[in-house]
Amino acid sequence: MPQDLKYFPSVAYDQAAFRQALANALHSPWQSAAVESIWLGTDAYIENCVKRDGLREQRRVLGELRWARQREVQSVAHCQGKLASDCEADERAELERNLAAHSRQLDALNLADERMVVALLHAIERGVSNYPAERDSPTVNLINNVEQAPIEVSVQLPARKTDTTIQRDKNGNIVKATQHEVDA
Repeated sequence: MPQDLKYFPSVAYDQAAFRQALANALHSPWQSAAVESIWLGTDAYIENCVKRDGLREQRRVLGELRWARQREVQSVAHCQGKLASDCEADERAELERNLAAHSRQLDALNLADERMVVALLHAIERGVSNYPAERDSPTVNLINNVEQAPIEVSVQLPARKTDTTIQRDKNGNIVKATQHEVDA
């Protein structure tokens, strides 16, 4: 193993707090991965996430995380630019709150990025590659036999009476035909 490759030990954490943080991020794979990479150490992240999802999925999630990080960088720059200009006290206070929130989010994304990259490098070095995302999808054969009961259809229509009136011209050709149908 290269000497300069970082390694993150697991942090001591409250399982309930970890589950709550993970539950809050379940709607987004990159947010879930960010929570897991921050809370879990390198080994635990490889065992619980990389082997579960595969390297390909982890690289895709890392790309999404970096895209979100870029949005936060832009938000921080926007707030800093607005604060540099003249603004009212109320607006300045709101901008400072937004800047602090975006800066905290950016710090978390930077930490998650660093930890995910380190875990992926260790996983690649250990030869962790043939996991779910890299394997062929399993073949699932589903046979559904439904016995359908025979259906008897009986159509009963009332007797009908049809009267047709035909009008002819002086040469005997039909000009108009009117048909009237009623129940008998």
